[in-house]
Formats: sequence, C-alpha cells, structure tokens
Amino acid sequence: SFEDYSANEMLEILLALASQNEYAVSADALDELRQHFDKVYALRQKGFGNGRYVRTLFERMIELHSLRCTDDAAIDIATLRREDIPQDL
Repeated sequence: SFEDYSANEMLEILLALASQNEYAVSADALDELRQHFDKVYALRQKGFGNGRYVRTLFERMIELHSLRCTDDAAIDIATLRREDIPQDL
C-alpha cells in the first residue's frame, strides 16, 4: 500500500515524464494541469492509483498532441499545450 501523491507531486511526475520524452509544457498547460491535479486529488477515492493516472494522462496528452500536429505543420511539435490535456479523465 502506497500513500497517494499530492497534487504537486503528480504535476512533478508529469513534468518528469514530459522531460524524459523530450517535451516541454507550455505555461497555459502548466496552469491547467495544476488546477486539474488539485481537483483530482480532492476528489480521489480509496484505491485511486494516482501514479498510474498521471501516466495515463500523459499518454493521452501525447495522443492529442499528435493529432493536433497532423493538422498543422507549423506547430511546435516539442511543446504540449493546454489543448492537449484531455477533458474526459
């Protein structure tokens, strides 16, 4: 049994995943992610796998980012933006 990560720790994990995968996170995405993790942490229930949640969120962000980049060749492909944050998680 592990203690839940705090909202700040979840954000740090996501930023580490982004860095390890050579992505930057824009300021607008960073603000949105802070709010998102605060909300997720506040609403968590017993058994919440927040490390797994962060990885799933990051993977979905990469998927959305990839779709966005296929629509516009001028997009900075190394930066995750606010619109890459899934709204259904």
